[in-house]
Amino acid sequence: MTTVDVPDELFEALWEFADGNPGALWPGTTGIKVSSEISLLAAQVGVPMQCHQLRHTAITRYYQRSQDLIAT
Repeated sequence: MTTVDVPDELFEALWEFADGNPGALWPGTTGIKVSSEISLLAAQVGVPMQCHQLRHTAITRYYQRSQDLIAT
């Protein structure tokens, strides 16, 4: 598996999506829905990528900023 750095534009879009709220960003939903929503956010900020490519690095960066282990 390959991981990639999360482009700053996408990370900021995800951070805004979370709106500073602790906890799960997509509680009670499927991985397919999460993947499609992240891919949509990526496309909106001009980042061509597959969601799975950045899964681990995105969550690591989110945790570093939020320090919320439950959310990650």
